[in-house]
Amino acid sequence: LGIPRSIEEVVSVWAVAKSGAAFVPVDPTYPAERIDYMLTDCHAMVGLTVSDRRAHLPDTVPWLELDDPKFEARLRSVPADPITDDDRTKRLHLAHPAYLIYTSGSTGKPKGVIVTHRGMANLTKEEHERFGVHPKSVVSHLASPSFDASVFELMMAFGAGARVVPCMR
Repeated sequence: LGIPRSIEEVVSVWAVAKSGAAFVPVDPTYPAERIDYMLTDCHAMVGLTVSDRRAHLPDTVPWLELDDPKFEARLRSVPADPITDDDRTKRLHLAHPAYLIYTSGSTGKPKGVIVTHRGMANLTKEEHERFGVHPKSVVSHLASPSFDASVFELMMAFGAGARVVPCMR
């Protein structure tokens, strides 16, 4: 996901998670070499971005530009029904990867760390118990997409049905 903090980022993370696929959050302001390394290392199959960021991203994967009118037209042809296990290529299990986050690389090359759906569920439960998030809460989305706190912020809101507000840079 090479998308800055925006509604497109929030929708993309949620859509990928619901599909059963794993996502790799990528800060599009990172150097192209680092992004290329992350996408190559994790064997990413496709990237999601917006048109004003595409030129800054390496050609490591095919990129879908979410604000491209052709892509938007393709999306309108897909049913809006909720995704079920019947729609996925295989049944989704709690032990499956939900996302892969890369370390800072302070000791050399960044390393990818897999977080499972169970791990995300446990994180979300802990957030709600610890912070008292509820459906009327508003959660700021401030962190860089490549920082694990970005997922922390989104899950805090998603898991409670709360409002998430992306704070643009």
